[in-house]
Amino acid sequence: MEISARNRLPGVVKAIRGGAILADVTIGVEDNEITAIITKGSAGQLDPKVGRPGFCHCKGYRSNGR
Repeated sequence: MEISARNRLPGVVKAIRGGAILADVTIGVEDNEITAIITKGSAGQLDPKVGRPGFCHCKGYRSNGR
């Protein structure tokens, strides 16, 4: 997927909750919050910190109603 301005949402990291395998990272985007579930390995590489700027990259798909 190509990253573009249309699917890149800037925000601020609000919360990080780690588990044994996965981590939940919540980013505040304007008046909304988006939570992503990522692997602990990815969390280690990205090193998110509460209060730091962050970005959400959203991927969507089109459905034909079936």
